[in-house]
Amino acid sequence: MSVTPSRPRTAELEASTLDVLVVDDDDAFRESLLESLGRAGFVAIGAANGAEALQLARDRSPRLVLLDLQMPVLNGWQFLERRRSDRRLAKIPVVIVSAFGTELAGRGDVDGHLEKPLGDEALLAFLDDFLARLPAAQPPPPPVSIEGSPLILVVEDDEDTRISVVELLQEQGYRVALAKDGQEAEWFLHSHTRPDCIVLDLWMPVMNGWSFTSRLRQLGGPPIPMVVITAAEPYWGYPVPASQVMRKPLHAETFLALMKTLVLGAQASPQPATHQS
Repeated sequence: MSVTPSRPRTAELEASTLDVLVVDDDDAFRESLLESLGRAGFVAIGAANGAEALQLARDRSPRLVLLDLQMPVLNGWQFLERRRSDRRLAKIPVVIVSAFGTELAGRGDVDGHLEKPLGDEALLAFLDDFLARLPAAQPPPPPVSIEGSPLILVVEDDEDTRISVVELLQEQGYRVALAKDGQEAEWFLHSHTRPDCIVLDLWMPVMNGWSFTSRLRQLGGPPIPMVVITAAEPYWGYPVPASQVMRKPLHAETFLALMKTLVLGAQASPQPATHQS
């Protein structure tokens, strides 16, 4: 289950929503946490055991995992063991939410412990503190200038993919702006010219692609054409129509043809009328 944010609760949330993966086999407790997080403005997803959590963590790259210990299929200790062997998952902070396992809070692979029963006040106080300790985002670089050509914002944390996409676009005469995650992309939208199209990865740190599209809807304004490039499986849901999703590795000719169709379509769309006084 995913819970989309209602409205931002703090200044920090105005700048960035936070993906939280709640892992607990108690359906009522898990749904209660998801609802609390959603009301507070967070993007929250749930898993009923460690096996589901591993798959979701790989596909959604959450910024924080709230982990129960005693679960069927794959318990919390086993989840931590599997996480240690995965370089990407090992970077995601994990907080134990359990009446047991207090001794785990001091381990290097655990970032904290919250004791059940867990009320909204304790949960949100912890998350506020967690947000405050996140590194500040840096503004992305300005776009490479090719005067008059369409501007494409590429949002991708993998350097090799980013370089190949930029080369393809620049060879076709597009201007290209870069962002390594959704938060940098949001910085760009606040401080630069609105792009003609966005090329978006889904698995990213800080703010992933699902959270970025949620933030984009909150920001409002005319819709921006978007192409999602991802290895994420379709059953987790793509944030754009299926015709605008390309699986990695990219097929260059197909990618460029889709980009041309989207950019030309956006340029041909009627613009809102302006009134002169």
